[in-house]
Amino acid sequence: MAQLSPRQSDILRLVREQGSCTVATLADTLNVSFETIRRDLKPLAASREILKRHGSVSMPYELGEAPMERRMR
Repeated sequence: MAQLSPRQSDILRLVREQGSCTVATLADTLNVSFETIRRDLKPLAASREILKRHGSVSMPYELGEAPMERRMR
């Protein structure tokens, strides 16, 4: 993946901490417009760092197979 911007790093951190976030929450938290968040999300989704859904984003493993540690529990 290409170098992340500071805001993209913040987006990844927030999504990892919460599991999923709405675009509105990300925009409010980072004090930017919806359009700015959507532009930041495009490359993250293209590199499969996140999974875009309608109005929200999540970590890619939420819909697929869970990480090994989670399956072992």
